[in-house]
Amino acid sequence: MAEPRSSELLLTPPLVVIPTQEGVADWERAAILRGSARSLWELGRDSGSLQAAREALEEQGASADQAAQDLEEYVRDLQQRGLSYPPNDEACAFEVSPSQLSEQRPTKPSSNGSLGQAEFAFVLRELARRQLSFRFRARGRSMRPLLPDQSLLQIETVDWTQAKLGQVAAYLVEDHLVAHRVIAREKDHLKTRGDSAARIDRVTPEDFLGIVQRVEVKGRWTHVSTGWRRWVGWLAGRVHGVALAVLQPTLFAWLRRSFRGPSLLRGAIIQPIRWMRAVLRRLERGSVRMGQRLDRWRVAWMTAEEMDDLRTRLYATKSVQSFTSLEENLEAGLTPLEELVLTHHPLDPCRTLVVGCGPGRECFALAERGFEVVGMDREEGMLARARQLAEQRGAAVEFLQGEAQEFDLDRERFDLVVIFSGLYNMVLPRERRVAMLRSAWRHLAPRGHLWVTFLSAYLPPGTLEPPPGRRLMESLNPDHQRGDLFLLNEPIHLFPHPNLARREFEDAGFKVIAMHRDQRAYERFSGQVRGYAVLQRPK
Repeated sequence: MAEPRSSELLLTPPLVVIPTQEGVADWERAAILRGSARSLWELGRDSGSLQAAREALEEQGASADQAAQDLEEYVRDLQQRGLSYPPNDEACAFEVSPSQLSEQRPTKPSSNGSLGQAEFAFVLRELARRQLSFRFRARGRSMRPLLPDQSLLQIETVDWTQAKLGQVAAYLVEDHLVAHRVIAREKDHLKTRGDSAARIDRVTPEDFLGIVQRVEVKGRWTHVSTGWRRWVGWLAGRVHGVALAVLQPTLFAWLRRSFRGPSLLRGAIIQPIRWMRAVLRRLERGSVRMGQRLDRWRVAWMTAEEMDDLRTRLYATKSVQSFTSLEENLEAGLTPLEELVLTHHPLDPCRTLVVGCGPGRECFALAERGFEVVGMDREEGMLARARQLAEQRGAAVEFLQGEAQEFDLDRERFDLVVIFSGLYNMVLPRERRVAMLRSAWRHLAPRGHLWVTFLSAYLPPGTLEPPPGRRLMESLNPDHQRGDLFLLNEPIHLFPHPNLARREFEDAGFKVIAMHRDQRAYERFSGQVRGYAVLQRPK
């Protein structure tokens, strides 16, 4: 929105505007208007004309089209907050000094309604001064069961002298809104306490806002500060206070003393917890084993085409693409395992192909290290996001569309090919993984390298390879192989033994330079161990 040129307007204090309905202020939709936003609001209140507002923007230097666009956006932002323009009587507006609100708030009301804690307290005090009711969503357990967590409270602003015993008072404690029951009245303050809390608050007239008259739970409004609920709540608070006064020097003190040495009491408490935890651990292990069996059987009945179609639909969804391109995921760069490859097997920066690049996480990390990177993925949505991110970052990375299982980039040669992010285990069956490796082999220069990360099963020391031969489902389904799983929402292959992965690398024509698996960092439930292999194409 065009800002006014008048320095006098720029120095005008902000205006807080809050929509109201039937005398209840919706403070969560508060708009803080500055500069031209404030001047437009006041102009609309005085003239009631959109044409006058448009002319005012033009006088400030905006073109006719820009003025119309700014005004349309301004009106839309106000409507989203429950405010009409030109303004009507269903709004509360008051002026504040700049020191009472954040200095860095923008002009648009659509982006400035989130009040800070001090601003929130100031607005509530102003509403109380103007005797406007407001609503607030309870957070916490100190007033259970009468005011459950996340219940909606309606607060009527009254003078603190009108607060009565048993009523639920609303007040500020260090700029936080609290709703507790009045348990005593003194000459210059109130004493309050939550129905299920021990702390007693001393509420001064300056911090008092009003009385909680009604609470909304599951769509029903109930009065809480009148009738029998007021006295039942007050009585419950008194019983709670007496119980604490009795238990504090007896049971609680006894329990505190039990921590100074051996205690039969604590042993009687701890032992059943240990037994219950042992039972839960057995149930947990049993459910994991059963889940793994079901995962194996699920993928065992799927063909390679069905698995490929499932993965294509999964990675084409906006939710998956948005998650993989989250800024924190990209900023994290390479994983610890991928960093280990670069640390233990360093290469001079060279021309590099990243297969299955997604939104470009590995591409950007390698480009920052001086590599000349080309990223390849089959999902156009992923590539569009990667190109957008590359432009934002100023990264010189080229992105191409291609199928990882078998790709041809017009005989282009690279010094390094990278297959990270678990892609290798996502390609099923074995023949397709070998085909992907052979495609990488064809695109490598002589003595070029391939870095690949993979998943294999956790193996106790000395475990041998599984015996040769085909099991029942391997005989029935030619696309199923031992180690195929359905993990979370997609099929993967978990190598039963690392030697089986080595054999695939060698069958594709590569020389295995190094293979590493760190079983100390295995995933307990799935039994997965992450590893990497450094391969080289012979001359």
